[in-house]
Amino acid sequence: MLILLLGIFIFSYLFFHLYWKRRNLPPGPIPIPFFGNLLSFYFNDTDVQLQKWKNQYGDILTIWFGGQPWITLHDAPTILETFQKDGETYAGRPHFKWDDIIRLGKNGVVGSDGQKWRENRRFALHVFRNFGLGKNLMQERVLPLEVLSTG
Repeated sequence: MLILLLGIFIFSYLFFHLYWKRRNLPPGPIPIPFFGNLLSFYFNDTDVQLQKWKNQYGDILTIWFGGQPWITLHDAPTILETFQKDGETYAGRPHFKWDDIIRLGKNGVVGSDGQKWRENRRFALHVFRNFGLGKNLMQERVLPLEVLSTG
């Protein structure tokens, strides 16, 4: 009886992870539970492995990092079409649990996105400009010296 329950549990788990979670996603390599496709990158060069999957599954494919799917685009026309047609849907950065622990969430110019990113970027640019970033300080110093030297 216990073996039957364990078998049903394992079958249900594998069905959910290998079929149900993948049903509405683009094609891609079958993930290994808990690892996804990470072991493929461990045993092969990343560029070679991605090229092999691109040739096998097409320009849009799903790669699993652990239990999280990542949809990857592999040619410029597909990328342009996707982001021009529906850019807001695909904008942003992935959120990992360690972001909450190490960086206390999606903060700062690098970690945030959307309206929060715009506000952080505007503030950072304002501060950098106060320190002289974006000004042609060297040109302002060289031009008077050039005028004096040509006399």
